Amino acid sequence: VVPSEADVVAILNSRLMSRELRAAFAIMALRGLRVGGLPNLVIDYEAHTFSTISKSKEYRGTFNDAIQISGCKSVLEYFKVFKGKKMPFAELSDTKLKMQIAYWMAKMNKNGLIMNTFSAHDFRHFFASHHYQANKDIYRLKTLLNHGSIAVTETYLKTLNVI
Repeated sequence: VVPSEADVVAILNSRLMSRELRAAFAIMALRGLRVGGLPNLVIDYEAHTFSTISKSKEYRGTFNDAIQISGCKSVLEYFKVFKGKKMPFAELSDTKLKMQIAYWMAKMNKNGLIMNTFSAHDFRHFFASHHYQANKDIYRLKTLLNHGSIAVTETYLKTLNVI
């Protein structure tokens, strides 16, 4: 299930969870980063860039490629909570992050704040579908998602019923 824009806005504006966890949601939903890339995430705040290792591959990108949705701040705005910390999620494993995400999604769903419980990867799907619908550039999306081939991105979009 791909989160709706209303779900993402509700999550990113929620006061229930920590601002640090909302930053994790922001980079997954608005920039498409995998949850597995968060523990190794290195941020250059001045250049608006990041680097990490995801699925055993180096991944470099810019926050300027993030999608903007009404009612949400920019990705880097969510990261202000870290006060310039270069590796904000270094103390957390991807397993722990996934567990925290599952907990908060269940809690928010139970409280009626979001329509479904979402996995960490569902926020990457949100980014992919929104970016493609806005730009119709599968080649750029392939780069932004760090896919190995255009066929992977095409399959991804077909699975999401975007193309």
